[in-house]
Amino acid sequence: MRILVSGDSHADVNHLKSIQAKVDKFDCDKAYVVGDFGFWPKDKGGLKFLEACECLTVPVYFTAGNHEDWDMLDEHVKNPTFNDEGFIEVSNNVYYAPTGFTWEWDGIRFLSVGGA
Repeated sequence: MRILVSGDSHADVNHLKSIQAKVDKFDCDKAYVVGDFGFWPKDKGGLKFLEACECLTVPVYFTAGNHEDWDMLDEHVKNPTFNDEGFIEVSNNVYYAPTGFTWEWDGIRFLSVGGA
C-alpha cells in the first residue's frame, strides 16, 4: 500500500490538484492530510473543498489541525458515521481520525494526534 502524506491544505482546491497529481505519479492508494486540512463552514470554502475531495481517485483521510472548525468536527464525533476501517466519515470519500484514534494499515500502527 502506498499512502501520500500531505499537510496544510487549508481548504485549497489547488492543493488537492497537487495531491491528485502525486497520487497518480506514485500510484498511491490513499491520501492522508496530517493537519490543517480545511474542515471549515460552507461560507468559508469548506463545501467546495469537500466536493473537490470527493472527486479524488483515492480516499482522503485527515487529522485535524489548529485551523479547523472544531465545533463542526465535534458534531461528527458526537453522531459518527464510521467507515469499515473505523474512521469517521465527514463527506463522501473524506474520513476523519480524531485525536487518540489508532488504526493499522499493512501491519503498521498509526495514532492520530491533532492540533489545537
